[in-house]
Amino acid sequence: MNPVGTSGRVTPFDVPLAQLTEAPSNEDVIAILEGIEGVSSAANLQPWAVRILTADERDGVAEAAQDALGRPLKNHRSAAIREVACVMVVAMNVARAKCRFGLRGSTLFGIQDVAAVAASMRQAAWSRGVASHWVREVDLDVLADRLEMRPRLEPQIVLAFGRVAEHAVLEAPPSLAWQDVVEGWVEP
Repeated sequence: MNPVGTSGRVTPFDVPLAQLTEAPSNEDVIAILEGIEGVSSAANLQPWAVRILTADERDGVAEAAQDALGRPLKNHRSAAIREVACVMVVAMNVARAKCRFGLRGSTLFGIQDVAAVAASMRQAAWSRGVASHWVREVDLDVLADRLEMRPRLEPQIVLAFGRVAEHAVLEAPPSLAWQDVVEGWVEP
């Protein structure tokens, strides 16, 4: 399992939750977490924290699931979240994010830093053949309450990890080429 994007490189992308059928091994989880090490952050504050959810806590994610319009989600996708064996919440450590930059640290830099960590974790997973899904439609307020994370931590991202069945067909979604998104530079 290493779908190749349009650039010819291995490209992590969201694999449907229902296809994450096998839990990653402990070695896989450690490798995913090692993906956090060395990620650059504003002023090297590293304002992130990762929580690996228990089965009961995964129910909390399912309860916080929403559709793309922000309405509560009570369908098969909510159930699929409960079935995934490895779900992690990447949160922002609010005090650490604010200590150097004040409010801007927790409303901008900390969010950017957490997103960079999530991307690095996903890349580390793919390098071991572990697929991932960024669960984007989640009411983070409900999730924070359910997991009792506030005021110290502010959940930002929910990632599900797992191996896919050997017979699963994964196709990388279409992706814009860099030439389609870069402005103001002319290739020499």
